[in-house]
Amino acid sequence: PEHQCVNSAERYSLIGQYMVEAARAGIEDGVLFEAIAETPKCLPDAVQFLTVCSTGNQRLKIINHGCALISYLDSITSCHIFLS
Repeated sequence: PEHQCVNSAERYSLIGQYMVEAARAGIEDGVLFEAIAETPKCLPDAVQFLTVCSTGNQRLKIINHGCALISYLDSITSCHIFLS
């Protein structure tokens, strides 16, 4: 049998999915929030696929710090959730 190595894009996508789901567990339904992804590689994709945040509606900001970090900000209470 052949073994396939998971490439970095797939790894970031999987990590991003877990990070988004973990953050959403701490946010009540119906709460408006914004997201900040601190890498342009794959994490923003997970945020856009699994939440209502996107660069198009300006609720997703991408800052290239080169680390796997997603921050969520409750738009009303200013409560932050940081996941790395």
